[in-house]
Amino acid sequence: MNEQLPPSEKKEITDEQIIDALKMGVDKPEVFRLLHDWTKQQEEKVANSEDHINLDRKRARIYFESGYKDAALDSLEAAYEQAWNEQRAELCKEILGEIEKITG
Repeated sequence: MNEQLPPSEKKEITDEQIIDALKMGVDKPEVFRLLHDWTKQQEEKVANSEDHINLDRKRARIYFESGYKDAALDSLEAAYEQAWNEQRAELCKEILGEIEKITG
């Protein structure tokens, strides 16, 4: 009998696993599912707005390393908008630096 583990007992999906999967194409159902599961795992760790901003930055790095430049920029823009709304000037500056690295 082959039973699936309950969600709380699923093994943590590493950044490297999600990067490798995304390189195969997000249009593949198994890759999309892995991305969904990874996102859910990461969102469960978010306790405050700074965690959320850092998750958007992490997601951007993963998308960029996987070859999804536009998705990376979207994630960084979301992080920037939240930092801006919270009047966190230094964090905004860091995020703008990350955006500049991608846009060259």
